[in-house]
Amino acid sequence: GLHTLCIGYRVLVEDEFLRWLRNYKAAQLSVDNRDEAIENVAAEVEHSLQILGMTALEDKLQEGVPEAIEMLHRVGIKFWILTGDKLQTAIEIGFSCNLLKQDMEVMILSADSPEGTLAQTEAGLNKIASIFGPPTSKRMERGFAPGAKASFAVVIDGDTLHHALTPDIKPLFLNLGTQCETVVCCRVSPAQKALTVKLVKDGRKAMTLSIGDGANDVAMIQEANVGCGLLGHEGSQAAMSADYAFGQFRFLTKLLLVHGRWSYQRIADMHSNFFYKNVIWTLAMFWFMPFCYFDATYLYDYSFILFYNVIFTSLPVIVLGSFDQDINSKAALAFPQLYVRGIRGLEHTRTKFWFYMLDGLYQSAVVFFIPYLVWQLGLAVAFNGKGIDSLADFGTTIAVAAIFAANTYVGMNTH
Repeated sequence: GLHTLCIGYRVLVEDEFLRWLRNYKAAQLSVDNRDEAIENVAAEVEHSLQILGMTALEDKLQEGVPEAIEMLHRVGIKFWILTGDKLQTAIEIGFSCNLLKQDMEVMILSADSPEGTLAQTEAGLNKIASIFGPPTSKRMERGFAPGAKASFAVVIDGDTLHHALTPDIKPLFLNLGTQCETVVCCRVSPAQKALTVKLVKDGRKAMTLSIGDGANDVAMIQEANVGCGLLGHEGSQAAMSADYAFGQFRFLTKLLLVHGRWSYQRIADMHSNFFYKNVIWTLAMFWFMPFCYFDATYLYDYSFILFYNVIFTSLPVIVLGSFDQDINSKAALAFPQLYVRGIRGLEHTRTKFWFYMLDGLYQSAVVFFIPYLVWQLGLAVAFNGKGIDSLADFGTTIAVAAIFAANTYVGMNTH
């Protein structure tokens, strides 16, 4: 479509202009209802205009936008489009880029009062509840839902959104929006964009990502957990204030489905493995305590304690947390449903963490008691016949075993 701008003019006599200018300055200095006063004064001269001309700017989608949005929809990511366009224009853009689909039930919220906004919001919630039942916030039901009975979308204008963000209606609107696949907010200001992002981020404790290409998107980009800016004809303000910047919207799929998924997988694995390697090291010293009557004798030579995390076991977890890939990028894009595990938090759970801790407890007992039994039941003699029955020899043997076990275990968990 085209963004059009009509240019008109009107000749004013000097007395009429001076009278209007006094009223306009008074409206600018008013304390109460300043915007309404300025709008009323402007309406006094904005009539009986002669059309001078018209400009039109073609606003077309970038390459690959519909395909990118379709792929992100398939993994269960929900889209909220916040635009300054008119309602009908926003709906047409939504259909052209696959945000809205023909099989969606599109609910339009447009009201002039808080009471009307509340009534329309409750009607939308009742319509969804009649099909899906009461809403649920279970983590395992987030994301992609194959074979859903129906899909819904909400379109709301700026005036109605102003009422919907009031404290009384805000929880209901958030509940309605999060049950829909797409929410389209049109005629919204930059401040309303930021407030809407904050509503979802704080109200649902959700991970939010904002992407925009203009200066009017800076507020919502900075409000979101992750901000992405597009470098294009709108300037570089959005890109300069964002966490990530790229030239095409379609690159967002690779950022999320490939690099985002890899990053989540790496952090989840690195977190558990890092605690594991410290558990196996520390608890091995704990098993020694009863044998020295808890007199705080060091089992290891102090140099081992200093360099364990800094040198001896640092590289494997760094490699795991920086370069590990369970699948390559082509497979991640070919099977986008794998991203759902991140949405549902299946890779970083308490069960997995405590399993690693129990594994570290078990292996610490192995690395301590096997050398202990060898020292107790056998002869503590080296290959050359020299005795190695000192605490330094015993502790060094356990330390080397713990370091070897920790690095081997982390290496086995690296894909």
